[in-house]
Amino acid sequence: MFIPSTQQIQYFLTIAETKSFTKAAKELFIAQPTLSKWITILERELDTKLFIRTSDGVILTKVGEHLYVEWSNIFHRLENSVAHVANQHNDGKQELKIDCLDFSVTKRKFEKVYQQYREKYSEVKVNFELCNNSEIFLDLVSGNADIGIAFDFSFENVQGLLTKNIEVVTPCFAISKSNPLAAQDNLALSQMIGKPLYLVYEDICPMSRYIIYLQCAENGFFPKEVIDVKRMSTLLSALKHCDGFSFLVSDGLEIDESIKQYPLNGHNKVSYISVAYLPGRQKQEVASFLKMLPQCQ
Repeated sequence: MFIPSTQQIQYFLTIAETKSFTKAAKELFIAQPTLSKWITILERELDTKLFIRTSDGVILTKVGEHLYVEWSNIFHRLENSVAHVANQHNDGKQELKIDCLDFSVTKRKFEKVYQQYREKYSEVKVNFELCNNSEIFLDLVSGNADIGIAFDFSFENVQGLLTKNIEVVTPCFAISKSNPLAAQDNLALSQMIGKPLYLVYEDICPMSRYIIYLQCAENGFFPKEVIDVKRMSTLLSALKHCDGFSFLVSDGLEIDESIKQYPLNGHNKVSYISVAYLPGRQKQEVASFLKMLPQCQ
């Protein structure tokens, strides 16, 4: 069975993200003919086309879209595994382990606090990892993380966890800006009939999935196809290159320059970015971090 090399996967992902062989070649610091040759070999080994050339560049085929989701996740796991190994060398310092949901809204909110904490408590080694909800929960209960940062519904019905709400966020649905529907300033969820729905697979909070399905039902349809991915970053990457949609939350700023967000009609700000921790294992480093967090407005 053919197994692509990490180099081939990286080439494929870069072309998919830049939507151009020329731009990808520049980012990869290789000649465009060389890059084209590698993709031709990859397509031949897989016995399928991965890209369709257009006047504006290239777009992914259906097979290409599927591989993009899967291979993006593989690369993300490789990056996290390398970071995990690096974090094992703490040089005898006090340590604070933080798991943060891999999503721009949560990362953006805590980036400033994270930097301020490192500057004020330089004697503490801070390990900051991007995770999905399931990983955050498991790390918290197993002691592999001191603090978890995600949305409040991620911690619903989880006994023993204490939470602190930090910021109110707005539920919305999102599509790629390359989708022709994105030309509309006002888009209704009902216009997503027949479009695939992308979701991050979660076994910790099934209620969030139920609420999403209920939203679709209230707008007169059930998703034709539900595509599960393992990480929010993978979901956003996949969303850029397809005609599907997803449900996200917004803090009023753009999540990604390639993605357009639309508020859900009739919904006010009902969710929060939250910090969760186990009180029984609360270290001084955790208390110091919590004190630096802003108050929820």
